[in-house]
Amino acid sequence: MYNRIAIPADAVGGKPGEVVRFEELGKSVGFGSIQFSPATINEIEPILKSLTEGRQINHIFGEGVSPRLRKVRAGMEAVGIPPDKLMQHGTPRIVYGVGLAEQFRDVLLGRRVNKPRYYLPFENSVDVTQKIGDYWLRRWLSKRIERDEVLEQVERHTLVYPITHGARVELPHIGTEDNYPLFKLLESRE
Repeated sequence: MYNRIAIPADAVGGKPGEVVRFEELGKSVGFGSIQFSPATINEIEPILKSLTEGRQINHIFGEGVSPRLRKVRAGMEAVGIPPDKLMQHGTPRIVYGVGLAEQFRDVLLGRRVNKPRYYLPFENSVDVTQKIGDYWLRRWLSKRIERDEVLEQVERHTLVYPITHGARVELPHIGTEDNYPLFKLLESRE
């Protein structure tokens, strides 16, 4: 994520003198389901299917946030495991906000009922979105594509099979129980 983005509002058709930027609001407590493997999630499926009560988790739009998180929580509760302890993975994430109006804090806190005074026009959102993209091209991309080392790095990334982009995390092969890298690592420390 580009967390230092700052766009002068007037550069994209908005209010002169104002800047729209990411602001760090704080950190999460590190709560989620990232620490559970796909194999663990697959083991939860039959538990949830065997329950006749409760909501079905179908992974469809509009069902709510993080179906995976809700699935893990429901599975743990079904077998009597306290989910809050195991779901706190301890890896906090930075939470950002983008203030889009002069008095956004008052509006969000309910202290002001007036209509927000936005920095960017919303009448023609397609035009504003295009201007934001153009600003990014001028401000960020145009400077980087002039550097040979950046172009060489980009050339090494692919989004077709086999995927080789830098964001891909190579996971170790997991076979039989004797072949779990984590257990071998723990055994070597004993």
